[in-house]
Amino acid sequence: MLLSCLMIKPQPLSPTEAKAQILVILEDGEVKLSAHLRHERMGERTINAEDIRVALRNGEILRAPEWEENYQNWKYRLEGQDLVGEELTVVTIIITKDLKLIIVTAF
Repeated sequence: MLLSCLMIKPQPLSPTEAKAQILVILEDGEVKLSAHLRHERMGERTINAEDIRVALRNGEILRAPEWEENYQNWKYRLEGQDLVGEELTVVTIIITKDLKLIIVTAF
């Protein structure tokens, strides 16, 4: 039997728990940008890594998390603003045990 069939989805974090974990990781952890984000979305939107960090800090999680098969984890959508106050939505995966955020996309 395939291992992926045996895996059980972990419970998602509540919006409050997810936001708290994001803030901890921004201070003490690692933030990785996906290739899709680095090579496509950042240029299209003329945003940089600091815009993303600012949006993660000031953004709110207003939607339920969605399961991301590629990462076998929940992805959270934060709606906030970039450095100049323009709306910026950031989609991230939180890897709590490694204190890591993987930024999937931003728009």
